[in-house]
Amino acid sequence: GPTLAIKKELEAFLKQHNYTVAPVTIDNNEYIFANLYEKAKRKNDTALMNYVSAEYIKYMETVVKHFEKISLDFLGYEVKQILLLHANTLNADHLDALIALFKKRNYSFITIDDALKDPAYRLEEAPSKKGLSWLHRWMLAKGQDIIPEPVEPDSIAHLNQNY
Repeated sequence: GPTLAIKKELEAFLKQHNYTVAPVTIDNNEYIFANLYEKAKRKNDTALMNYVSAEYIKYMETVVKHFEKISLDFLGYEVKQILLLHANTLNADHLDALIALFKKRNYSFITIDDALKDPAYRLEEAPSKKGLSWLHRWMLAKGQDIIPEPVEPDSIAHLNQNY
């Protein structure tokens, strides 16, 4: 929530309805890539689809490295990361490449319940009007400045607006 009051109200609602909050630690702008990929797929533009997917995987590796570093710098260890991925065509078509990226970085896949056992998820987080990583929310709650996450390449942003 954008304010502490709204945050507490939402938390109470979610708890009352037995929802589990998935505090995302690896946040990203994959929707920008997904939007462009979907446009290219509708036009059967395989060259652009290939370009977007290659750039997306490179971007995601940069994002993962970014949040790994923040975790190490802020917490002193690597938190059991929770990744935000949307159900879209780009991720469906390239899930194997994403999984390979995480395996290459020595990740294993666990349940949300196992991830939430990490003590970091009991830290206080700051309210925010933006969809921030919980790592950033924890930093803000401690009065620390956040390190903005990587953004998509200019070429992807330009194509997304003009294609």
